[in-house]
Amino acid sequence: MKDIRPIITMRARGARRLALLMFLAACSMATRVSAGTITITSTLAVAGSNENPLFATFEKTDALSTSKMVADVTAGHLGVLVSVLPGGTAGADALVILGLTFQDMTADDFLTMNMSLHGTFTPGSGATADFFVDDGNSVTNAATISCNSYNVQFHGVPCFPANSVEAVVPLDNVDSLFLTWQLLPGIGGASGTADFFNSDDFSITVPNGTVIVNNPGGNLFQTQTQTSPVPEPNSVFLLGSGLVTAMLIGKRLGGSMRSAQAGKHNKAGSHITAIESLDL
Repeated sequence: MKDIRPIITMRARGARRLALLMFLAACSMATRVSAGTITITSTLAVAGSNENPLFATFEKTDALSTSKMVADVTAGHLGVLVSVLPGGTAGADALVILGLTFQDMTADDFLTMNMSLHGTFTPGSGATADFFVDDGNSVTNAATISCNSYNVQFHGVPCFPANSVEAVVPLDNVDSLFLTWQLLPGIGGASGTADFFNSDDFSITVPNGTVIVNNPGGNLFQTQTQTSPVPEPNSVFLLGSGLVTAMLIGKRLGGSMRSAQAGKHNKAGSHITAIESLDL
């Protein structure tokens, strides 16, 4: 009868080697998602006639009017206040402008902008907060909140569409952007007040793991709490543990077969020759 010991042994050892190679391949499947990079190329705060890279404020008061403005890049804040008596005039505006460039972003990467506006105003007065996105080809008004008497009359709320809004900016195939936040008050009639000095706040949420270069600090940039989709670690570990189990079973099977064959040949007085391991 043909001796099948070499075939049995090589199959057991080959299974163990194959299981090991499959385990290493499974581990390599759990590739890490490389983090993208956002570089802040410029910052500008504008309050009335005053400008500064990070913080600007302006105030003007006379017997008939008051104008007050603030723009804070790191805090993500704009504020305006205007108050006018009959015969007086007042104007105010506040802006924050950011220049950004992007590297290694994917179709799953977005900027999420959150903006809120609260304030008080007399009938006929109010304020509007806008968020603009400039991609170099066009400028888009991505979000607006208006608070005024018109909303109270026709929408039943002072601020429309809500006190807080969110805008999502895709980053796939985007090299650079300019983002602008603007707050403008308005007075209707000969007199009135619009106080939004402590009310316009905004922030940018970036993809988890994003590297931010030249981050101005403060509360402007936030990080997503959830990570980008990657292969489930538990699935990989389960696959790995299953392959390890297969390796152990193969080892035991190979050992049992050799022991059984050795027992049979020992009874017949045969000599068992060790078989060299097979290099795969």
